[in-house]
Amino acid sequence: MKKSLFHHFCQIILLNSEIKQKIIYLQLSNDGINGQIEHFLSLFSLNTFLNLRSLSLIDLNENNIKQLLSILPFLSNLYSFSFTGTNIETLEIISSISKSKLRILTVPRLDFESTSINQTIGITSLTITESKTDNFNLFKLFEYAPIFEHLILLLKYTPNFKIFSIFIMSDIYMSDGIRWQKLIETSLKHLSVFKFHFQDKKSDKPMAKLNKFQRFQNDF
Repeated sequence: MKKSLFHHFCQIILLNSEIKQKIIYLQLSNDGINGQIEHFLSLFSLNTFLNLRSLSLIDLNENNIKQLLSILPFLSNLYSFSFTGTNIETLEIISSISKSKLRILTVPRLDFESTSINQTIGITSLTITESKTDNFNLFKLFEYAPIFEHLILLLKYTPNFKIFSIFIMSDIYMSDGIRWQKLIETSLKHLSVFKFHFQDKKSDKPMAKLNKFQRFQNDF
């Protein structure tokens, strides 16, 4: 949002506070307009946007965190939440957000070993972004070769996934069809679509590859 348009938007809300109740989607960005998020949060408390269903924060910085942590627990109608930014503690934000209706979550990164993920959440769509260049690259869930045990930990708390896609460099553990069947049957009981792309290592022998992928050819 251009600076002039952003200030005009803020002025409209200040002059007519009832407009806040009609806003269901809000996107704030520090990208190109440094301090936009901080300025907006200094003017308005997000928990007064009672019908807010989707919140997107772009290029979040550390100066915004304290303001956010005091507000996020009260956004009880939030269905979709996303943010990007460097040097941001993702789990600190996730832990504070109201999860009663949250279904769509987009975060820069996630520490799968952290014990901060300690409650079941009802998200059905999770996207992880990794900011490595000026323009962040969007990755599907676990596109960066996860450890299988980390998957088990996270999926234990996200049982409502309906579509699960994984794109990784394959190894003997990640392409084990028996382990995947057990994980899906125990942790993803609502799953209807399972998409996978396992890129074989060149060192794998053809027969070994065939044996690994034959395990996926059953009716589970």
